[in-house]
Amino acid sequence: MNEFIYGAIDLEKKCKKWMVTEIRTCAAIRRGLCLFLKKVKRIRVDNTILKDVFKIIMRDLSLSEDKIQTLRIIIEDLKEKVGEA
Repeated sequence: MNEFIYGAIDLEKKCKKWMVTEIRTCAAIRRGLCLFLKKVKRIRVDNTILKDVFKIIMRDLSLSEDKIQTLRIIIEDLKEKVGEA
């Protein structure tokens, strides 16, 4: 009878140690998940900023292309005037 009691006590001790280990593991995983979620949030913010910068750059590029086209027309007109002179 005593060996059953000692066996049960020993098994309970092992179970408690296992539970403590698993709780620590869960806490470590939770901390890792929190860090991961913070990084994801930061990446999303950075992505939004980059999208806004890209839109501005594309708008500036379009304006520059329009200016280049206007200058080409002016240059062609000036070439014609110089050729006529």
